[in-house]
Formats: sequence, structure tokens, C-alpha cells
Amino acid sequence: MSGASFHGDGFADFAAWRALAAEGSTPAAIRRMQERLAGMDGAQQALAGGKLWEAAEPRDGPLGGVPWVLKDLFDVAGMRTLASSRLLESLASPAESDAAVVRDLKQAGAVLIGKTHLNEFAYGLDGVNPHFGTVPNPLVPGALAGGSSSGSAWAVASGLVPLAVGTDTGGSIRVPAAYCGLYGFRMVPEHAWSREGAFPLAPRFDTAGWLAWHRRDMVEMLRWMGAGSGAGCGAGLALAPELPGLSSGWAEEAGCGELADWKADTADLVTAFNVLQSSAAYEVHSRWLHANRRDYDPATWGRIARAEAWTGDERRRAEETAAVWSSCLEGWIGRHGFLVLPTVPGSAPPLRQGMGDQDRETVLAYTAPASLAGHPVLSVPFEMSGGFPSAVQVILPRSLDRALDVALVVMARIDAAGVKRIR
Repeated sequence: MSGASFHGDGFADFAAWRALAAEGSTPAAIRRMQERLAGMDGAQQALAGGKLWEAAEPRDGPLGGVPWVLKDLFDVAGMRTLASSRLLESLASPAESDAAVVRDLKQAGAVLIGKTHLNEFAYGLDGVNPHFGTVPNPLVPGALAGGSSSGSAWAVASGLVPLAVGTDTGGSIRVPAAYCGLYGFRMVPEHAWSREGAFPLAPRFDTAGWLAWHRRDMVEMLRWMGAGSGAGCGAGLALAPELPGLSSGWAEEAGCGELADWKADTADLVTAFNVLQSSAAYEVHSRWLHANRRDYDPATWGRIARAEAWTGDERRRAEETAAVWSSCLEGWIGRHGFLVLPTVPGSAPPLRQGMGDQDRETVLAYTAPASLAGHPVLSVPFEMSGGFPSAVQVILPRSLDRALDVALVVMARIDAAGVKRIR
């Protein structure tokens, strides 16, 4: 297995698993992983059922032999999709067909070996679920893993699998990727993976995506998805080390002169996102919200139910803010090719501290801008002083066909700037 990489007691990259597939050893390797779970902190909280599935020999394909896990928002034929909730345990029926992401990855030869837990209905950024427990951070003992794709991040960061599929509505891939030292990619809401066979949170913002341990595997996934050739591009780098607020001067630089008198800051964007996200979630949950209140996590219930209090004026202002911001971001990316910002304001919070409402709003100040405008984003991990992982996010053009080209240029320039790379 020359060139293969190992992480913990597992095989951390695609190359190692391809070598196992060539030897016919994939099922045996996955059985050994199942045996490891009993001694792994977080397995019960992270994996649906607390276990992995038996695997048959993988089929040939560009991802042949690569094992992966799936956030329990996506359908697998013959299984119930529960969104890590108690509500759907009594309501859901087995899915009739695979979600688009499941179908495509299976056809590419990847081996699905389990489903993962999440914040209930994916409405959270901390990885806390009162029904199944809080997912711990495998890289930072005593810290949160982040959410809502907490189980997916745990499975990759623990070395069980090199790839996990998640979702990102307001940061649910990017936040756990940053806290757990992983590469993360969110797609666009219009992509089939985001729409077909996925239980919705807020459909206008919901996106599918994935987390990977190695940069080379993230690059391979982008290439396989048709996100570019990897030959590079000449876009310039717009690097913003902090997000103190978006001023009218920033808007003019972005080519949005109409914003000269518009005092935009991240609080406006977070407010708009909260109004629109909760309103969209309310449309999904309105039939159950009051009749089945006891089945909900109180935090989830409150975030959805607040939509009942938004006034017509608040909704209109939120829509206007979203439209103006989207135009502004398009102008910036049209001129510069991409925008680089911190993914999160620091490292993972301690488990004992948790993530309160104000902490969540602070994180949303970094993640909501891309979500509000519906852009794809690549989160790139780096090592902070003290050895803790964090990340920067590369907000990309809405068209995915050059995402890889842009991503390679940005990652090379981040490396050249002296940022301490993780893998």
C-alpha cells in the first residue's frame, strides 16, 4: 500500500481503501472497524444505532472501495430516515428509493457503511442532541465536535472512514469541519444531492456536501463531481482575516455602489438569515409543531416556532437584505473570483461550556453570509497556536465548474502565506 495514509487504527485516505479493495479485503477491514467501536468515545452518540453496517465487496468505479457514512437526513431504500429525532420514529416509513447522493456514490463504487446522528432536524451548530447525546470532538478532547453534521465529522476525524456526507444550511458542514480539523465542502441548494431524497430543514438554503480527512481526497471528490480540471486559474485572492462588519466602502470595492448608504454589517445578515431560515423550517414542521411539541428538542422547537412571531415587515426586510447582499457578493466574486473568510471565530468550545444562543449567533456571523446568498464553500483546516484546529472558508462562484481550479489556487496561496496546514 505504498502512498497510503493511516489515521489512528484506520485507513484514512482513498488510496488505502482502494488497495484493500484490490486485495478483496474490504469486508474484513470494515468488520475490524466494527470491533473497534466498543472502545471508541462517541460511537453511540455519533452513529445511528451505534454501529456500522456489514459491507459486500465494492463494485468498480472512480471511488471503488472507499467507505463512507451518511447523515441521517438522506434516504436509503428500505430504511427510515429519522433526522435524529423522536418525532419521525413514529411517523417515518421506509424509503422507497435511494437519495440522489446515495445513488451516485454507490454507482461510483463507494461503500456505504452507516448513518450518522446530527442535531435534531439539522437545526443546530453544536452537535448536541438530547435524544442521542452530545458528539465529542475526536481531535480536541473535552470539546464540542460542532454541528449539525456532528456524527459525520466524528466518523472521519476518528479514522473510521475517509469520507462522510452531510448537509449545510447555515454552516452544518463547515463548523464541524473547522472544529475537527477536516476539509468540508457545501454545494448549492439547486444541486440534485441537496434536493432529491433529503429531509428538508429550510429548502431554500439546504445544501448537501461532504467532509474529508485529506486534502488530496477533497480534491479528488471535487474533480469527480465535475468541479473543474484542477489546472488552475488566475483569479485574485481577497483575504479577509476578520469579519468586523461590512461597510459601505467594502460594498463600493465589490462594485455595489448602490449600497453606499446601506449600513450593512454581519448582524443584519444573521438576522435576515434567522428570519428566513426559521420561516422556511416552519413551513416544513407546522403540522407537527404544536400537536407533537413533547417530541421535539426544546431548542429545536424554539428556533422553528419563533417564525410565528415574525411580522410582515420583518420578513420583507429579511428578503430585501438577502437580495442586496447576494448582489453585493456576486459583484465581489465577479471581480475577484472568490472570497476567503474565517470559517469560525476560533477553536471548538469546551463541552462543559456548550454553545449558547449568543455563541451560535457569533458563529453564524461567519457562516450565514454564504448561506444567505446560496454559494458553494470549501472549508480548509489549519492549526492555530496551541495546536487547536480551526479553518478558513473559500466562498466560490455559484457555478461549480471552476470550483476545483479556484480552490487549488486559494489553498496554495494560504500555504504560501505561512498558515500552518493540517494535512
